[in-house]
Amino acid sequence: MKERYRKASPTSYVSKEAAPFLLLHGSADQVVPLAHSKTLAEMMRKAGAQVTMLTFEGAPHDFDEGKDANARLAALAARTFLEQHLITKK
Repeated sequence: MKERYRKASPTSYVSKEAAPFLLLHGSADQVVPLAHSKTLAEMMRKAGAQVTMLTFEGAPHDFDEGKDANARLAALAARTFLEQHLITKK
C-alpha cells in the first residue's frame, strides 16, 4: 500500500524538467490540506521547476460557483497561465 501512495503523490515526480504548474487552493479547503499544495510548490521551487501557487482566502475545496469572486479570480489565473504556457503566439 505504501508504494501505491508514493506513486499517486505528485511530490514523487518533482524535477527541474517538470511542466510549469499552477496550484490553486482555497484556505478553507476541508478535503485537501493547504499544506499539501505548499509542500509541492516548495519542492518544485527547490528543484528549479516553474510553479505558481495562488491561495484563495476563505475558499473551500469546491469554489467554482458562478457568483463566487474566488472562482472568477481562479478562472482568470488559469486562463492567463494557459495563455502563457500553452497557446502559441503568432
